[in-house]
Amino acid sequence: MSKKSLKLSDRIRALTERHARLNARIRDELSRPRPDDLRVQTLKRMKLKAKDQIAYVTNQMQASGNAQNPGIA
Repeated sequence: MSKKSLKLSDRIRALTERHARLNARIRDELSRPRPDDLRVQTLKRMKLKAKDQIAYVTNQMQASGNAQNPGIA
């Protein structure tokens, strides 16, 4: 595994942890008697952004892996 792949996998791990923390915060907010709709909306957008970033970095890892091993699709 190259240094770039290692850094990308560290980034994916960090983003996955962030996604999970945001999900927990959304659950906590929704469990309140009167959840703050704006806060929930903001947290959901942040969670979606983390998910999009995970997909982007995953694609970068796959592209760099395919560049190193062109025979692998």
